Amino acid sequence: MLPMLISPQSVRGSKTTVVLRRRHLDSHFGCLLDVELPPVAGVLADFAWLEGERLAEWRRCIAEEMLLRHACGVRNPDDWLAEFAEVSPFGDGHLVKLEECLNHRCACGVFPLAGILQDAPPGIGHVWIFAEPMHCEKINGGSVISEELGFCTVTTDNWQGRSWQLAGMLACRCLETDASADIIRNIAMDWLASGRVGGRGVAIKVNLGNKLALPTGRRWLLPLDNLRDVPPSTSDLTIRTAIDLDAAWSHITVDGTRADTEQPWPESLDELHILVGGDIKAVVASALFCPPRTRVQLWHSDSQNFSILPMQALQLVLAELKPDLKVAEPQRLDSTDLVKAEKTLRNAFGNLQIGCLVLFNITSGTRLMSYAVQNASRIHPNIQLVYRDADASR
Repeated sequence: MLPMLISPQSVRGSKTTVVLRRRHLDSHFGCLLDVELPPVAGVLADFAWLEGERLAEWRRCIAEEMLLRHACGVRNPDDWLAEFAEVSPFGDGHLVKLEECLNHRCACGVFPLAGILQDAPPGIGHVWIFAEPMHCEKINGGSVISEELGFCTVTTDNWQGRSWQLAGMLACRCLETDASADIIRNIAMDWLASGRVGGRGVAIKVNLGNKLALPTGRRWLLPLDNLRDVPPSTSDLTIRTAIDLDAAWSHITVDGTRADTEQPWPESLDELHILVGGDIKAVVASALFCPPRTRVQLWHSDSQNFSILPMQALQLVLAELKPDLKVAEPQRLDSTDLVKAEKTLRNAFGNLQIGCLVLFNITSGTRLMSYAVQNASRIHPNIQLVYRDADASR
């Protein structure tokens, strides 16, 4: 079966320019990425019946597909390059043509659009980021993009607002980190990101409108503060939330451990959290390293011998050896129900300030308790995990 854009029957079914663009952007973006393109002369002959605005839009769709192939390291045949070099991937009349785009590294982020008019369906937009400051569009919130980069957009509808920024900044991150072709492909074809981006890369809540009604098989990426806006009716969607750009990038790249080098103990620290259970020697050291007036939060299970008694002993040790710490009232963390434990931690860190550095010592406690903490740290990238053996030499 031929991909949509080189299937005459499929394109004939798109009766208008608007329908053709929507079908491509919503459902068929990337349809030529893994295809061995046939000779362009034959394709042009098959589509000789196209004319006017619909012909121009079909050529635009082809040009954007060729740009995606370029971004993902897939070679475009010479005859296709010659035919579509002067076509803009961003719309008829746009100053940036495919030939210029292919001279630069680039990446694409995809974002949903809410229907502006009453009963208008949601749509999709693409934001393309280039490694050179080419002619760029003036779009709301464009100042978040470095002046050393260029950007262009193509959307299904007229649009406004800054909810494109999270998708755009993920595409920027691809260029800044020299991301692999697989990651560039993943962001362009598998994810929908909707969110504003503020200082320090914080992901800012946006108005979702009817975006979640968009029929798509993509995974969703939203700011953490939008989580409460997701209705139960969307339970069949795969939705991930992020507190900032680093957390969003971690979701997409599935990097896991964020640092692959040894990290120094921080000179300044806002909070130290400790799972308590069993031997407390390994966790005492982390408290002794803390600067004065660091807030210390102890977490214990219901086990009297394994957790509560060691927690009480740790309180006495800290009061004797490090009286300048602010030791808070100990909190219970479920050690048998992962869902309850995660909910407790989400509530505890719900008001965590941006820029607040938290170390969480998971050396002690039960394995389930440590799993809950690890899941919490995926949502809050300013939580760093600490594990230290009791007999560690440093």
